[in-house]
Amino acid sequence: MKELELEEILLPRLRSHLPHCEVDARQALPYAAGDDDRAFKVDILVREKSRGIGESVPRVVIELKGNGVTTHDLIVYSYKAALHRSLSGHLRYGLFVAGDRSRGVTAKWLWHGQMFDFMLSCVKDRPKKRELDKLVEIISYEVEASKKLEQVLSRRRGPYPHFFWRKAFIGDYG
Repeated sequence: MKELELEEILLPRLRSHLPHCEVDARQALPYAAGDDDRAFKVDILVREKSRGIGESVPRVVIELKGNGVTTHDLIVYSYKAALHRSLSGHLRYGLFVAGDRSRGVTAKWLWHGQMFDFMLSCVKDRPKKRELDKLVEIISYEVEASKKLEQVLSRRRGPYPHFFWRKAFIGDYG
């Protein structure tokens, strides 16, 4: 399945479950301050609408791959994530792969996709309902995590009133 076909499946579902967000495909997202020409296109961009007229805050990027993912893909997308985060430290970044013949997130993914906050793998070319439901659940969580990160990063003094931080690993082998 090609990335455009994945977009057609994912966009309506994400839009219907994230009413306070704008969910768009193939958006240019800057990676350098003050220079609109320095931007990479991302496959799906989730932005929060609550900043006033015409303003939105990028919260989550989802990079899509059909027919599996290569080491090169992981390295390039991870690098893009690092560049985007240098401008927006609260941005959450992830990968959604359909048609993954390796049958899941492998050690290669973890080694080379270090800048990803989430990674999902679908063995079949077309995602199943439970995989789509899991994506919606994860993206909803990541939008909230981005808001909290923005609060933490915008504080000038003192600790934020939370005492732990974690990057969770959630496996589903069923």
